[in-house]
Amino acid sequence: AVFFRRAKDCSMFQKRKQLFFTHSLSRHFGQTVEAVGKSLLTYGGQPLSSIISKNSSLHPEKVVQSLLVLLQHGLVTASSIDTTTAKPSYSLDGNMFHYRLNMAWYIVNVRERFGSDAGIIFEALCKHGKLTRTALLATATKVKITQEYTIEKIPEDQTEIQAKLKHCFEKLVKQRVIRRADTLKKSFTDKIRVPRNKRVGMQPVQHVQVSNKRSRKVGGGVINTQPNSQFTAQMLLPIENLDHQMFATVGDDDHQEEVKGGGQDEVVWQIYHQHFMCELRNHEITNYVKKRVDDEKAAKLISRILREYPVSGCVLRPPFTLAHMHSMTAKTINMSREVLTKLVDLMFSLHILDSKSKQKFCGTTATNAAIMADSWAYTVDIESILAELKAEHAQSMVQSKFGGSAGRIFRLLVDRKRLEEKQVAEMAILPKKEVRTLLQSMMREGFTKLQEIPKDSARRRMLHLWTVDFTHVCKILMDRYYQTWVNLSIRCAREAKNVKPILSKINQGIAVNRDEKDQVERWKAVDRKLRHGMAEVAGLIHLFREYE
Repeated sequence: AVFFRRAKDCSMFQKRKQLFFTHSLSRHFGQTVEAVGKSLLTYGGQPLSSIISKNSSLHPEKVVQSLLVLLQHGLVTASSIDTTTAKPSYSLDGNMFHYRLNMAWYIVNVRERFGSDAGIIFEALCKHGKLTRTALLATATKVKITQEYTIEKIPEDQTEIQAKLKHCFEKLVKQRVIRRADTLKKSFTDKIRVPRNKRVGMQPVQHVQVSNKRSRKVGGGVINTQPNSQFTAQMLLPIENLDHQMFATVGDDDHQEEVKGGGQDEVVWQIYHQHFMCELRNHEITNYVKKRVDDEKAAKLISRILREYPVSGCVLRPPFTLAHMHSMTAKTINMSREVLTKLVDLMFSLHILDSKSKQKFCGTTATNAAIMADSWAYTVDIESILAELKAEHAQSMVQSKFGGSAGRIFRLLVDRKRLEEKQVAEMAILPKKEVRTLLQSMMREGFTKLQEIPKDSARRRMLHLWTVDFTHVCKILMDRYYQTWVNLSIRCAREAKNVKPILSKINQGIAVNRDEKDQVERWKAVDRKLRHGMAEVAGLIHLFREYE
């Protein structure tokens, strides 16, 4: 019974996720692309001939064009070509569907940071997926001329406009807002300009190798002492003199190659989605710190530290001493050394700063003696903060569904792991009968779980413990977030369809009456609320996916 119940839950979660994928395809690309994507979702990765056979109701040319659109936007990836059959296999990339949830936020962020010209370039990439530099600048030039000039005043010499856009493009590359796309080795290069036999794209970052031979423990960690190790040479320096650029540039050779290759017209470019995922994560963490510590200076300090962290999760996060924090925030945050020390100690007690990274160097050497005055190093405990945010959102969901007492019980079980019913009633300060009713109600919805542990070998007496399977709870919440986002998107499209005739009149310059104007104003207000709700739900989806 347990096996079939779990299989049913898995199929339910998969069904809602597939609904989210198919609706995203239909919303952005139409029904034909949705049909091709649905076959890839249903049957998994498959070659082109199999995709065409699965979509027999569509013309083969339409299937190929739909696949090209998905490849262009990175929603489909092509596996390495098999030498025996010479047929690549195509499969959907689930991460890219989630990246596209916040395209509007991406555009606003780029415009605020780099200006309107950069926003035009970035919006062109959002619309077309992957483009060469020549095609991207040509598209951006057309959009800029359309926005700023009338037909009669279009300049004949557009070199100045192209020079400004080119400068913005290079700035976006250096700031890692856009990056070189991966090479698509397929037979469709005549329709999508993709270079062949060229190493482009971000390569996976390798972990720093630490040898166990001739090693010693320093601050609780094993550090390689080989003389030819750059990592060792840096770690043996006083901690306030650590080269933080070393941590940020591990595995950055590909980015340096991108900056140098910015002038190559045949290189394909795309949005650096991981960069924006880090921006969203840092924004969420900063808001959490501001709410938890109730201090604007603490939020600014954490935000400044997070900006120093690399985008890739495989790269080491640099530790920061009090001296380094004070020097790096001296111009932006007016805070003395004593206030900074108290603030850091408070955040360490609240598990905002990682306890494992609070390293102390001991010894009698001259190097260690020189760093005794300031030998504590800190990093932001990102994992603990995200886990706390997940627990808070799960508690609020339980509280809204079952009441405040149920939310308090749920948080007790999350923190204490396993409790008897009597212990839950005592800690929650609630009657035992009410606690039993709430626990059983939450168990029916999948938020709590009952475990039976035998007290003796004969299994005659059993100990009943209540617990929370938080992984299962996260799946339940993700399932509901997917459904909520789809419902909001459908409602948004329905409202826009109702007001479409009136908007068509306005665009054509036809006069509209007072009632129609009021209807347009009401639609704008409703559309703004719906899109704001979609953005909030998208943020929760990213949180429970840990900003992958």
